[in-house]
Amino acid sequence: MDVAFSKYEGTGNDFIVIDDRSKAFPLLHVDVSQLCHRQRGIGADGLILLQPSQRADFSMRIFNANNTEAEMCGNGLRCLVDFLYHICGEAKTMFNIETLHKDYLCRWMEQSICVEMGVPEVIYIQENEIFVNVGVPHLVVFVDDLGRFDKEVKERFLFSGVNINYAILNDIEIVMRTFERGVERETLSCGTGATAVCCAAYKKYGLQGSIKVKFLSGEGLTFFTSIDNNKIKNICMMGQVHHVFKGVVKI
Repeated sequence: MDVAFSKYEGTGNDFIVIDDRSKAFPLLHVDVSQLCHRQRGIGADGLILLQPSQRADFSMRIFNANNTEAEMCGNGLRCLVDFLYHICGEAKTMFNIETLHKDYLCRWMEQSICVEMGVPEVIYIQENEIFVNVGVPHLVVFVDDLGRFDKEVKERFLFSGVNINYAILNDIEIVMRTFERGVERETLSCGTGATAVCCAAYKKYGLQGSIKVKFLSGEGLTFFTSIDNNKIKNICMMGQVHHVFKGVVKI
């Protein structure tokens, strides 16, 4: 069968997005890793299916490049919202999107997409390391040299089995690098990783309000960390996405 798709990217994190509101996509017979392969497929960090939801406006299912299903994806949500507005022709600009374990309020704005990431769960804090669950588990490590990432990340990944983020806080922004499980490599950006880093920056440095996070892609996202009674009330992620191209793939 022929399946229409759109290729999207948000700050370098790229996805194959498919309208599966009819739930006709033959998921059991599809090799997601083949579709995501950079040389032998469309090429992407993951595959996103737009599906119906009984409790929200729509549902997002996202599959990593290694065929595993992820709980959610921040950049993927932003791409899906633009897909709904521009490709599917949805007239409204606010969507409640169901993911595997949680619903997220998302807004389409003319220059950016906003996702209400909610309240992260801090699992533990140990010196410069903070383990945070923001829908998916992330280990945040604050360092003085991002070059340590290349030397240490594989060992840390094998030990922890979670997403790994190394970050530096400077005078104007946070700069970070991410190793994503499921993709099994460093990605150009990671929305949930950046959310975890903002949570960790509040816990370690008291950083709140508007925070800019810059990625390996050279692009950045803006986060708004809301605090109430010395606790994080919400983290809002804002940034642009781009529709790269569309096509048809034979399944």
